[in-house]
Amino acid sequence: MANEDDDDEEGERSDTPASVGLSVIRARDVPISLVFRRGPTKQVRMVRWDMRTDEFQRGQWLAGRVYPYACELSPDGTYVDYQGTRRGNTWRAITRLPYFTPLAVWGATGWESSTDQPVPAWVPREPVHLMWPRGQVARDGFEPTEDAAPYRQRSQHRTLAGIELQRRDATPVMDGYASWTDRHSFVYRVVDRGSEAEYELDTADWAEWHPSGDVAIARDGMISRIPITRRGPGTPRVIADFTDETFEKLPPPFDATRW
Repeated sequence: MANEDDDDEEGERSDTPASVGLSVIRARDVPISLVFRRGPTKQVRMVRWDMRTDEFQRGQWLAGRVYPYACELSPDGTYVDYQGTRRGNTWRAITRLPYFTPLAVWGATGWESSTDQPVPAWVPREPVHLMWPRGQVARDGFEPTEDAAPYRQRSQHRTLAGIELQRRDATPVMDGYASWTDRHSFVYRVVDRGSEAEYELDTADWAEWHPSGDVAIARDGMISRIPITRRGPGTPRVIADFTDETFEKLPPPFDATRW
């Protein structure tokens, strides 16, 4: 779990610029999101995204891997339940967004405190896959479509009836490194059910409806907002650019070491 950059010992150093992959997990009850910024392969940064103001708080880096499908953000957007891997060792920890410094780790007897504070009583003791299971609530806003078309998932606009954001799995195109975005990207489009108009948004790491009604989309190491009207998508506006960031050791602030 060390917050250190020694991947050169594993042959990770290269003069070739690393592709940047982005993964976003939204809180269930508030407009706060967790962004994992990855690149090179074994370097990942945690970022807090306040979707009310589009402010991005860059947090700690981890010299290792994080698997977003095995991670969760607490309903109030405060804590992260994440699974990390480094040098063949895998662990699970609870942290404060946006820091990897653990407050608790999963051990042989359940959650064990990593601080001088006990693990709070609200943390479940049984081995659950995710600390904050969503039950019947989808992990994102998408649901299966009724059509047999390639776009098998859709998310409806909150205020524009009949406007849908649809997605399908992208065809992997391996580049020799089997990059993160190749394995996890989707192809998106906006569909107007009323006029049957379709607007292709192409391939991206992630896209969902922004609280404003725009499409928020992550690709090429950047997050953009695309305004949506009955006339179709407008011009994308970049709200965060993570492409030029490099690993740095960041000690956690005091608040990140307390429950």
